Amino acid sequence: PPSTPGLPAAPLRGEWYGWVVELDPLDKTWSPRRHTALARFRHESVAISATHGAPLQAYMGDDRAGGGVWRYTSNAAWKRGMKRDRASELLTDGSLAILRLESATAARWIPVSRATPVDPAARSHLVRLATAWKIPPEYITALATAATLGDIYPTEGALLVDAWLAGLVAGGSPLGRPEGCMLLDDVLHVALTRDVGLPAGDPWLPPVDHPDGCVLGVEDNGDTAVISTPVVAGATFGSPDNLGALDDALLIATDAESPKDGWANNSLLRVLPGGTPERILVCPTDAEVCGPSLAPDGTLFCSIQHPHPEWGESALICVWPA
Repeated sequence: PPSTPGLPAAPLRGEWYGWVVELDPLDKTWSPRRHTALARFRHESVAISATHGAPLQAYMGDDRAGGGVWRYTSNAAWKRGMKRDRASELLTDGSLAILRLESATAARWIPVSRATPVDPAARSHLVRLATAWKIPPEYITALATAATLGDIYPTEGALLVDAWLAGLVAGGSPLGRPEGCMLLDDVLHVALTRDVGLPAGDPWLPPVDHPDGCVLGVEDNGDTAVISTPVVAGATFGSPDNLGALDDALLIATDAESPKDGWANNSLLRVLPGGTPERILVCPTDAEVCGPSLAPDGTLFCSIQHPHPEWGESALICVWPA
């Protein structure tokens, strides 16, 4: 954990927790690679955009109340057919940005590096929420006179280890536990599993915030983005978690810890463009459905996690196409 005066001590060992790790389960000679350039936070998933001749982009959610939506962009271009090791290196040399919602329909990407200015609004909000969000007093002290993130973090490595706070200081929007990320029809879909936990009328409340969660649509246009909410939870389900895709439909796996009246158990939902969610799989009591993934032959795999003790241990299930 960082020990430089003015920096917060990481609650979990920075060399162990919070990183994206690449591995190949089909190659026993492959050594897992920790991609520190993708920053350290509570990664839930990574959605990769690879276009021949363009930089590789990785979209990520930080699964915590007040976590942000992040984008990594490689400095070099991805090319179809490039060797795997070279493609992997694209995730070691690039730049980070965090999403800032300007309204319910518009956002911009804020670069996050030591050269990034400290946003005055973010500074005042963090000072106000320091106790509730368990921000160390020494961090608030360093924040008072900082003009850039470099005034707080002496190295890029220190910034990467503490990316959650660095992103908020830069002015990124705190969101309600960004979890699953999925690219569908060139739009990034991000599951916000619940609200951010700020009271109504709070000046830092994001313009898209729903008590039972929603799916955030982000159409990335470079420095800016168009925002939508194609799915809002609350009527028949809550807490969208992992995301997947089935043809043109979005798959939503839910993880509501306390189902409300009118909700079924946690479920896998299917949503066609412009349509309403339809339930295609229901979990046993107290379980959640995770990781919907399609095999090349159309077989759908899902994990059923921590079900009620009467149902036994966690399980992997598959649904074959008709």
